[in-house]
Amino acid sequence: SLVESKQFLRDLNREELVKVNKKEMEFLQKRLSSGDFMETVMSFMNKKPKL
Repeated sequence: SLVESKQFLRDLNREELVKVNKKEMEFLQKRLSSGDFMETVMSFMNKKPKL
């Protein structure tokens, strides 16, 4: 039926979204753990506001 077809399609999309999300999280974790990231964040936090 239509409801079952829609559920099937949602499940297919969900699986793909979970895979993509996992890859994105792995990439983000690598970026956050890099020394360059911390250096950039500290530089940003230490900037004085321009007024």
